[in-house]
Amino acid sequence: MPTLAQLIKRSKQRPVRRCYLKRRLFDGTYESDWQRIDWYKNRDRVISFGSCSNGIDFNPGEIGSFEISDTTMVFDNSDGFFNIETDLQSIFYPDTDYLNRKFAKIKIEAGYLDETDAEVGVETTFEGLIDKVVLSEDQTVTITLLSYVSILNRYPVSDLALTGSKTISQVVTAIMNQAKITTYIPYVAPSPGENITITDTSLLEGSYWSVLQLLAYKSNSVILLVGDVWAFKSREPNVGVAWEFLGIGTSQPNFFEILNYDDEGAEKVRLFWQAEGTNITSLSSNTVLKRKYFSDPQIINLDEYSTPDKQTVLDSLLAYWENPRPTVEIRAPFLVNEIQTLDRVTIEAIGAIYPLNYIRWDLGATWNDGSVWGGLQGSVNILPGVEWMVIKVSKEHDSWDCQILCEKVV
Repeated sequence: MPTLAQLIKRSKQRPVRRCYLKRRLFDGTYESDWQRIDWYKNRDRVISFGSCSNGIDFNPGEIGSFEISDTTMVFDNSDGFFNIETDLQSIFYPDTDYLNRKFAKIKIEAGYLDETDAEVGVETTFEGLIDKVVLSEDQTVTITLLSYVSILNRYPVSDLALTGSKTISQVVTAIMNQAKITTYIPYVAPSPGENITITDTSLLEGSYWSVLQLLAYKSNSVILLVGDVWAFKSREPNVGVAWEFLGIGTSQPNFFEILNYDDEGAEKVRLFWQAEGTNITSLSSNTVLKRKYFSDPQIINLDEYSTPDKQTVLDSLLAYWENPRPTVEIRAPFLVNEIQTLDRVTIEAIGAIYPLNYIRWDLGATWNDGSVWGGLQGSVNILPGVEWMVIKVSKEHDSWDCQILCEKVV
């Protein structure tokens, strides 16, 4: 049987796409089993599976941003399949057994078929909750789905009544290891980049999600959520190269095109960090970088940390962000979950080589035969041997491709 990677790299691909539903029972709990709804009662019901994305620090010039996207699906509703729960045509009927459509769980699975029709690499690529159902006269229904971030936005951190000092890990655990959260997102122990102690946790404000984002930023960490798989971890690329992307100028290209290439990566360079309202700073000692880039301070509020911990966090952030990080965005075949945020990849794409009569020395050139060294020309040339860290993955279920944004590992 071919591997998933081999099927992804084939010129002819055979997608597997499925959709499942878990209704809320009248007591507020969920059905124990997922029910397949893309093919239901001998009918193909999905018109559009939609797209989803997961990313960190992907906005130009912005540090500490996290995205776990929502999505929209379109279904054939000519038999009233997604009508209100009081309609006997609806899969949510009767309303004495099931609650309303809102907050029902939906997940999308995707993978590949091989030449024997065996499924390979089928995994959950999106999981979330129904938010809004809109019926149309064209016999379709458009359903807006929320990622499980919506659950974390539902509750204020004040309901935890946190007091005293706690580490980043302890606060994240207090948020994530509750039944009202683990019903949607199974608990995974956090592993922050800097497990700093918050001196007074009663100062924390906002929703669970806003607090988690703030703690990630202030501990040099990232938040990941794919389906219901959660991670709060150090901002470091994963060990080992997960995928080798080959583009134009290579013998066997395996991605479609380069969408954007910032060959300098200057937008997120920060050479000077300062704790808000204090004289505690961390300044780059690299004289070349300081000549190349302005040193306006990046102000960060660290009021909940002790003075030594403030310095530790500033130094950690400086060490990561003082160097420019080129970025490149490519469009590739649908990779299921083979590539995740923080994965290491390599990318090779060579636009053109001059002169046309060049010959590589290891391919038959002899001394003084008139052969010349080849040189690169053109706008985009990404050489092999450089590693990149994935910072955003967008999955297009309908067009069956992915957009992958990476930053250079420095």
